[in-house]
Amino acid sequence: MNQMEPSGAYPVSTAARCFLGLRQSRHDQSLSGTIISTKGLGLSAQISVIGTARMELPVHLSDLSPWNHTDDTGRGTVGDLPAFAAEYAEWQAGLVGHLLDNSHLDPDHVLAIGVDDPGIWHEYPQGQKAATLITDAFRLAEATGLSVIDAFPIRDLAQGGRGGPLHSLPLLMLLSDKINTDGASPWFVLEMGRKIQLHWFSSAQAADRPHCSFQVVQPGMELLDSLVGELTSGTESFDTGGRWAVQGRRIDSLVDEWSKLPVFQDSTSWGSTENVVEAFLSVLSKDSHARQPLQDVLCSATHLVVEGICQAIQRQSGNSQYDAAPEKTIGIMIGRGKQNGMLIRELRERCPGVHWRQPADLGLDDDALGPSQIAILAMLHVDHVPANLPDITGAEMPRILGRLTPGTPRHWHRLLTEIAANRPQMMTLRYAI
Repeated sequence: MNQMEPSGAYPVSTAARCFLGLRQSRHDQSLSGTIISTKGLGLSAQISVIGTARMELPVHLSDLSPWNHTDDTGRGTVGDLPAFAAEYAEWQAGLVGHLLDNSHLDPDHVLAIGVDDPGIWHEYPQGQKAATLITDAFRLAEATGLSVIDAFPIRDLAQGGRGGPLHSLPLLMLLSDKINTDGASPWFVLEMGRKIQLHWFSSAQAADRPHCSFQVVQPGMELLDSLVGELTSGTESFDTGGRWAVQGRRIDSLVDEWSKLPVFQDSTSWGSTENVVEAFLSVLSKDSHARQPLQDVLCSATHLVVEGICQAIQRQSGNSQYDAAPEKTIGIMIGRGKQNGMLIRELRERCPGVHWRQPADLGLDDDALGPSQIAILAMLHVDHVPANLPDITGAEMPRILGRLTPGTPRHWHRLLTEIAANRPQMMTLRYAI
């Protein structure tokens, strides 16, 4: 298993409950896993990361991956799915075993494995969404002996929601006690992946409880990736450190024209299958921009991404339900976009009132953030806590998320005992957080 990159392991109390989370990256075909230790139940649980690791999937498995051969409409190599799912489950089980060994943790101490399945998403003309799941939860349960909780978006879809985003609540639980705020100041998480997503947290006036809002920020890192691919003839897929963009100059006329596009002004909702990048790239085909150096185009696109982020922050700040000075706002940057030095420099200059933080500043490993969110969703399933936020996902009602697949009889019995023992006070999710 030398393809895994482990982090340090930390001691865990025998009184704590442990959950394991697995998350698949669609960008670099890697699989990451984390074990969390929890004390307390549900939304009041204290969460600690006790081990994390990342695995690069083998080339032949990446070639079978439906995420490499399926477009945004869901059409793809359906015949390859069973073969991919079966071998994928073996690699997932291998990562689980490595995590347990590296953390010096007995499998009996892990209540369940939470699995993030990107799935193959479908959108119908009437706007309904559906997803074809890839994970073979039965094989994973058989290979590890542990119960598996997956398919988190499906219940939200059944309630008329978009199936996500589902990570706002886990981010709140994971990070809120690690940032130094006075309890009244806003803070947000900026996910800078191919899609840029802003999770905004604030306190409501009616009750001193966090409120969350969410926004997709266009055009996202996907535009930069497309330009880098063209600039390097496909040898590179993203602008590491921003070294290509910094070689160019800003083309004001191009940035202005991009800024007037409807897709920039009206960000699409989470999970939209609309190819917004094409709208930005189509501007480059005009005679006025067709002969511009690609370094200049990439530099201009980086400025556009920063502009989109700043507008989103300003919009969310204006919608917050309390009066707080902008200089008290804390922003946490996660995702590979924070490695783009030019983008981060411009962002800091454009948003001087924001105190920017990175996971390392909070004592967290970057690789642990994604799978930790999935482990938290698994914990919320066990603790009978609805994990979707209807105001964000569009669902009619909050629901307990996930599909539970039993492990061995011994582990299954222990999990059933745990579930039966948890009798939380029933309350709506709006007031639970």
